Amino acid sequence: MSRVHKAETVDLYKAFKDSLNSSNKDNVDFKFSSLHNVMGYPRPGELLIIGARPGMGKTAFALACLFNYICCEKKKAVMFSLEMSGTELFQRMISSISAIPLQDIRAGKLTDSMKKCLDDNAKELASSNYLSLYDKTVSTIPALRAAIRKEQKKGDVGLVIVDYLQLLKGNGTNSYEKVTDISRELKLLAREFNCCVVALSQLSRKVEDRSDKRPQLADLRESGSIEQDADYVLFLYRHNYYVKDPNVDPTNEALNVEVAKNRHGKTGTVQLTFDLTTGRFIE
Repeated sequence: MSRVHKAETVDLYKAFKDSLNSSNKDNVDFKFSSLHNVMGYPRPGELLIIGARPGMGKTAFALACLFNYICCEKKKAVMFSLEMSGTELFQRMISSISAIPLQDIRAGKLTDSMKKCLDDNAKELASSNYLSLYDKTVSTIPALRAAIRKEQKKGDVGLVIVDYLQLLKGNGTNSYEKVTDISRELKLLAREFNCCVVALSQLSRKVEDRSDKRPQLADLRESGSIEQDADYVLFLYRHNYYVKDPNVDPTNEALNVEVAKNRHGKTGTVQLTFDLTTGRFIE
């Protein structure tokens, strides 16, 4: 005889106690304490959007967050780049770690000591079991899902980074519908694999038409659903990108990280020091 299974409500107290007990170990820590003091810590199942105009440093910032996460948290992270090859991303990471300008690496302007430093760091990072880089071959949500599933067989994936959202192929007849679909699917991916998904996003060109060029939530390109689906929205802004003051040291430029949306707490702005030559960020 078949039985009717009775639906049960959630044990709210037990769920609350479990969340308290797991709160610290589930934190996604990028090791930027001033930023975490404002926004708190993303958690598994959440979607974080990093928006900026081209050239602001969003890929460099994402790589910095990725490196800090795998080194300090000792958890697996996967990055999908639809704009650069995995080799280019790896080269950028080695430049930042070694504090040797990327331009010098690409031009081959290296001393023997620089070459040894680069080689040592490259060997160590390439041997890490916590890092996986994918390039343009993964460009759809089903391909993302398959790749994450494959990585999870090697160990729990705590962080997924997508660079960038508008280059993914989504379902729909126009850009608005496609980006809406992609945004929703990224949020579902975070929940499905119980990981934090960080998606980089281009901003609308209308930023350039304003006298105050600091980004706003309305600048998220193509669809308001990005803002709706995201648990956090961060904007990157460098004043000197527009002013182009020749007296500003490119190895010591100020970059503002604005927490424009925080589903769980405060918003606000923190300032980091950005070395444009190596892609390093310092508090």
